[in-house]
Amino acid sequence: MKALKILRYALALGFAGFILSVIIAANQGQLPSTLAYFANLPFGDTLGHFLLMGILAFLCNFAWGGKPWVWRSISLPPATVIILIVVTLEELSQVLIPARTPSLLDLCADYGGIFLLGDLGHRCSRLGQEGHKN
Repeated sequence: MKALKILRYALALGFAGFILSVIIAANQGQLPSTLAYFANLPFGDTLGHFLLMGILAFLCNFAWGGKPWVWRSISLPPATVIILIVVTLEELSQVLIPARTPSLLDLCADYGGIFLLGDLGHRCSRLGQEGHKN
């Protein structure tokens, strides 16, 4: 059982590393040709934001699980909160990077992926925890 938990964390960290490498490449104006191809398709960049951030949120919430953080009437898993903050700061930082263009549409796609797939990851994590209590 412990090996499965380690695998979950390894997948989340590995995917976060992949996204970090994509961000660094984009900041330098050197997006890999495969990603550049998809980004140039109609809505490809927006769909890419949704999927990349959504998969990251899914993997992190699935690995971390845990009790949601509650603020007023809003309840969110901890990984979702952290990813929302980091993604928002990254999108805002693009104002300072000549090779990048900040986009509200990209940020909305990020948020959509984070909320939808992140919630799915959190639910899957909770189902796995409940299954092992029996």
